[in-house]
Amino acid sequence: MMKKTIISLGSLLISFSAYSDESLSPESPDPGDHSKVSNMFEATYGVKGVNHENLNHVQVAIQQSGQYNNGHYFLGKAELKADEVISNGHGDTDFEITEFRTRYFQLAHIDSDRFPVAGVSFDYIERGMQDDLTERMFALGAVTRAVTPLNNWLVFPYVMAVYAQNDDSYAYPGFADKNGWGVQANVLNTFYLNENGANFQFNPYFTSLDFGGDLGTVNSLMIEYSLQSPITQNRKHWLQITYNQYFDDATESFEHQSDQAELLLTYNYFF
Repeated sequence: MMKKTIISLGSLLISFSAYSDESLSPESPDPGDHSKVSNMFEATYGVKGVNHENLNHVQVAIQQSGQYNNGHYFLGKAELKADEVISNGHGDTDFEITEFRTRYFQLAHIDSDRFPVAGVSFDYIERGMQDDLTERMFALGAVTRAVTPLNNWLVFPYVMAVYAQNDDSYAYPGFADKNGWGVQANVLNTFYLNENGANFQFNPYFTSLDFGGDLGTVNSLMIEYSLQSPITQNRKHWLQITYNQYFDDATESFEHQSDQAELLLTYNYFF
């Protein structure tokens, strides 16, 4: 039922994306441009395990950004996620907080025709509140904005070194080491559909992490597809519908984990 509701709202979102007002100020909110200064509150509701368990997912986030005296831009974001999780073999579920995440970016304009904006990023992810192999992760890396051949296409590639603290007794002793190391490479793509900022985003996130132990190195890929549009003329209120796919080689080969797919509806308020 909720999945159908999200799809129906997605159809409504497409109609909002057809609205155009070319007189909007360049300073108006633009969530498709990850280098733009904006302060935002975000609330998400969705379904995890689409067409499988169809478990409820809730997420809230707050974002603060600005500009230093030296002209560098900064962005900080904190997110809290909660999920309906299966608690036993009978299929009973509990609703639990599953992840807390903070992110920080600092960007600067540089003298480059191909990469006009570049900077550093830091991520901290806490998962210790759930029964999972990885308890927390730290990632430090570089991010840039690349010039593309299309005026309506923005690309933000970034590469990060990743350190993970694991539950070394998860599954059984020796399954994984206490510490894991790896790399993450992401490419954020925004395709503008309208002068009002409505956009389609295609964002692949690739991670290769050496857990040690019997598990060894696991390669994973998440692909995010989203449609985002303002729902008011001043562009302070936005809706976004997102579908996430997951792939990994934790077993024997690189496989599509269809039971992990997510369908999400997000409301953003810019202030």
